[in-house]
Amino acid sequence: MITSRTAAGEPDGLSDDLIGLLIEWLRAIGRRPRCRIDRRIRQADRADQRARDLAVDREFWRKHFRAPVGE
Repeated sequence: MITSRTAAGEPDGLSDDLIGLLIEWLRAIGRRPRCRIDRRIRQADRADQRARDLAVDREFWRKHFRAPVGE
């Protein structure tokens, strides 16, 4: 997790104290919000995979969908 930038413009990470607070906060999350977060992460992963697939093979979607007859 990047929280800020250094004076040189490099990404600056969390301090050990902030990492500890983040871990405590994550442990306190209830079941429903955790499921919601997990679902959003899975959706983002699928979207990223689709974008990578299209970057490699622009005709990737044709493997999964057939055009109507006559096209």
